[in-house]
Amino acid sequence: MASLPETQQGQGWSTSKLRNTVLLLNGLFLTGMGGAFACFDLWGYYLGGGPLGPILHNLLYTIGFFEAHALACILGLLLLRARRVDPMPMWHLVAAVIHLLLGSANLLFWPLAVQWQAEGPELVVTTLHGLFVIAQLICWWLATGDGRKVE
Repeated sequence: MASLPETQQGQGWSTSKLRNTVLLLNGLFLTGMGGAFACFDLWGYYLGGGPLGPILHNLLYTIGFFEAHALACILGLLLLRARRVDPMPMWHLVAAVIHLLLGSANLLFWPLAVQWQAEGPELVVTTLHGLFVIAQLICWWLATGDGRKVE
């Protein structure tokens, strides 16, 4: 695990470790879930398999699900890289905005989860998005001292 630059080491080991761990968990969540569900989207569209296969099979609108999940995977990879190479406070804001978008989209289109009888899994994922928003904002605030400067 890479350590934070010397300019940030003075914040204390626990703050640095917390920030690093939150970025790691966040990156793994986005990469793992986004990558897996992008594959499920393709499997569902082309073969009718996977969790939503019967619904997504030959449904052209699946492109939106595939794009969203693949982009979540890519953004997760960026967060994992930022954690190792460039752990600036700004990355916590980027991560918070990513989860704010994804969680808000789940809430805005909640009727789709109801229609597809996927309320349970959607509730879990939406809750995780909300928790990541809070965790990332706390990490950003801790990293900037008082939350007034953006680096």
